[in-house]
Amino acid sequence: MRSDLDAVEESEDLKFEVFPNPARKEITSRFVLAAPALARLSLYDISGHFIQDLYRSGTLDAGTHQVTCTLENMQVGYYHVVLRVNKNVVRKLIHIVL
Repeated sequence: MRSDLDAVEESEDLKFEVFPNPARKEITSRFVLAAPALARLSLYDISGHFIQDLYRSGTLDAGTHQVTCTLENMQVGYYHVVLRVNKNVVRKLIHIVL
């Protein structure tokens, strides 16, 4: 069975962190852009199926950006937080707990 993340090629050029991990009510994502770019932060279940977008931007300036997202109505478990910046993609595994 194919997941939504099967075709994702990850970039090693993006600096991206998600905390706290494990998380309860919210997560904060921090990433660094080398140049102005569009950014999209999405949540996928452990099987790689899209759950929801957490953040979509217009063009962001170069530099460090931080986004805090609530995790209301999310089931306990493991999820992928995926950052897309132009054609670059990076993902982090998070654990949502009670």
